[in-house]
Amino acid sequence: MRYKYCPKCEDVRARNLAMGKRCESCLGDTIAIDVPRSIYGKAMYIVSGIAIAMIILYIAHRDYDAGFASFLGGVDEGIYIALLFGLIILAFGLAFIDTGRTNAAARKIIDERKGRVQE
Repeated sequence: MRYKYCPKCEDVRARNLAMGKRCESCLGDTIAIDVPRSIYGKAMYIVSGIAIAMIILYIAHRDYDAGFASFLGGVDEGIYIALLFGLIILAFGLAFIDTGRTNAAARKIIDERKGRVQE
């Protein structure tokens, strides 16, 4: 995940397309920081992919009567939708954890560059 650090106001934020390489607080130039995603981020993508596949299968079976999704005819619709919403909530939780961990890792990288980390 890409973060940016503003040396002027010492702000660390996730990099976004709207502001580019500018700081949102002071509009100064920032330094790019690359932080690898944690296992929670990878799990979030997997869970989201499963949820998307389940949505596609549900719509294909219910609205288009597609043959490849015919196995859903024997599945209880309420349980299926509850499982789908559970996966979506799990993906949000994993995203929250991943964002917190990568944000902490970005701050640690900045502190190491400044020599503020005591080991």
